[in-house]
Amino acid sequence: MTASPSEKNYTLGKGALFFDLRDPATGLLTGSRDLGNAPKVALSVSLSTLAHFSSRGGLKAKDKNLIDGVTPKISFTLEEITPDNWALMLLSNVEDVVQAAVDSNTKSLALVSAARYYDLGLRNVGITVLNYTTGTVAFTVGATLTDTVTSATATIVQIIGTVTAGVLYVSNVTGSFADTDALADDGTTPGAAVAAGTASVLTTAVSVEDTDNPGTFFVAGTDFTVDTVYGRLFIIDGGAIDGVAVKNLTVVFACADTNYKKIVGLKTTTLEGELRFISDNPVGDQYDMRAWRVSLAPTGDTPLIDDAWSSFSFEAEILKDATNHPLSPYIDVDILV
Repeated sequence: MTASPSEKNYTLGKGALFFDLRDPATGLLTGSRDLGNAPKVALSVSLSTLAHFSSRGGLKAKDKNLIDGVTPKISFTLEEITPDNWALMLLSNVEDVVQAAVDSNTKSLALVSAARYYDLGLRNVGITVLNYTTGTVAFTVGATLTDTVTSATATIVQIIGTVTAGVLYVSNVTGSFADTDALADDGTTPGAAVAAGTASVLTTAVSVEDTDNPGTFFVAGTDFTVDTVYGRLFIIDGGAIDGVAVKNLTVVFACADTNYKKIVGLKTTTLEGELRFISDNPVGDQYDMRAWRVSLAPTGDTPLIDDAWSSFSFEAEILKDATNHPLSPYIDVDILV
């Protein structure tokens, strides 16, 4: 540290910001987390004063001014749009969602309209399919399909093709269907064909049936499309699903094993913890600043579409913590020399 005046005291501020969230249930700190790249970190101190004016004569003159209130704050902007930073922005926490693979999901859609999206409630969707060839007797929708060699079974949901060859949409698959194995179902007239490949999930289709007219199915790419990642069904305008003659649908579909993060927005009313800034100044002394107890709140707009980089903005009001830090209840700044 150099005595003033000296150009060595000029500072170009850089560094890292850390937040240690306090568990609202236990009151304990949960571990300091690096908030990522913070292009702007600023400290401000707002004061309120109590003035005294003399009334001894002439103009009223201020003869004493007392600081009677202090509100220190640290404002900052974060550029790393992580799940944990989303949780701070939305006053919430991060939840882990584990979606198990299921090939027999059913969703009823009522009073649908063309040119609209409908949510299926799960992610990474499709339909399990099994190609067949050399057929001699037609299969039956709803019957149990069996691989006569491996004893694998499945429920036939939809049939696309002819008696001779085509593709089966199936659900409730158990075991493994093998290529060239003989297939049969337990319909009134048992279907018979040969497997052409193994069962796999097709992500460009699901089975869509007219609820009011069972057995009437619709065609992927002509009547509807599937947004497999987000689990949405889109009704194509001009297709057979017109929202008038056909307006109620039954959708059968598969979903894959999927893990993702969920932020349940506005779940809490307080975000308190310890805020720490550790400098890494290319010019100037280094310092370690710690605000023992801050109340964190999001501020400003968060652009979801913009020409600039996305960012989150926050304001941390520094609260008094005389219980844990009686000698310095607000903030410490250690200058490293």
